[in-house]
Amino acid sequence: MLRTLPVILLLTALLCCSCRTTSLPKRAVASMFPTVISASQLEQFAPVAATQEDLDSWLDALRVRQDLGQAGLTAADREVILRGLGRRGYAEIDARNCSLPWQWLYLAGQQDGTLHLVCGFKAMPTKTYLPFPLQGEGVNSWRQGANSRVNIFKAWQSQDATQQVFCVYTPAVPGEISHWEILRIVKPTPP
Repeated sequence: MLRTLPVILLLTALLCCSCRTTSLPKRAVASMFPTVISASQLEQFAPVAATQEDLDSWLDALRVRQDLGQAGLTAADREVILRGLGRRGYAEIDARNCSLPWQWLYLAGQQDGTLHLVCGFKAMPTKTYLPFPLQGEGVNSWRQGANSRVNIFKAWQSQDATQQVFCVYTPAVPGEISHWEILRIVKPTPP
């Protein structure tokens, strides 16, 4: 018994020293795997060939390019976005740990050849981000959300239907706002 005590103490010390607490980076991070939409939706998307210039113009269209520079989006993250679009037709940027007004952004290639750029906000977006002034009450609707939940939302749309703003409600709490989304539909230029 006395011989095993030092071994047990040594193993305990090694176990305690090997445990580490990790935290998410305090910068924007790109990913090819969805966290803001259901993974089952990946099958719907079409690959999109894009360049860095295309990506910059799309981020400008959403009015978030300057934010991403301040949030520390790296060149490697930008490559992840382009690779995700080229392979799966999907890429996202998680900015939930940054001090930005918006929390996430995803780009999704559609079967009709368009690209959907969707930016999510915890609170109502300011005029800096809104593509047009919201007038009226919006149109009530619903859609399948992440984790197979049904999301009820109000929608506003531009006259040409290429820009939309959504106020998404919390599924379990009637009347409570979950988040806001801005959708911009663009037609990528062929390579």
